[in-house]
Amino acid sequence: MFKRLIATGILLASSAAGHADELNYNFRWTGFLSVYDGIQQQWRPDMTFGGTFRGEDADNDGVIALAEISSLRLGYFPEIDFVLGCSNGGPGYSGIMGCYVQRFDYEIGGNLYFAAGFSEMTNGVIDSTMSAVAPERYSYGYFSQPSRVYYWTSETTFHITAIPEPASWAMLLGGLGMIGAAVRGRTER
Repeated sequence: MFKRLIATGILLASSAAGHADELNYNFRWTGFLSVYDGIQQQWRPDMTFGGTFRGEDADNDGVIALAEISSLRLGYFPEIDFVLGCSNGGPGYSGIMGCYVQRFDYEIGGNLYFAAGFSEMTNGVIDSTMSAVAPERYSYGYFSQPSRVYYWTSETTFHITAIPEPASWAMLLGGLGMIGAAVRGRTER
């Protein structure tokens, strides 16, 4: 009886210690209608757009909202964390500046909606922009060239996966080990 009580206590303590509130998520949409310079171009079934975010459903309403994420990175620009922000630029500045996230909602097990973007400067002059309003459109363009816009359609597919924390894997392996030890102990009796 005493062994069972100790084993139950150890199991409860390890599950409480290994609980991670925030999770990392990978997401991806595939298949877009490509438009260049305002002229419909073509359906691109192989084109993908995605990224990662880190967050938790702190208020347990089934939605991870903007206030509940700590990171958002988009596929073509993984060096930019749209939540943490980036430089405001200035005279002579070259690089990414003025990134933003205006909206973010992930319905757990359902759809992801967000609006994010940035501007890029060369020698203090804005020369390109990127904006994504998911699941509506993604655009990127240089001021010296027509922009390219990719639109979501009814044929665009969405895929998202949560990436378990190392503590979750440790808990799983520890639990399996305890089950194995219990089964082995019963068969030896």
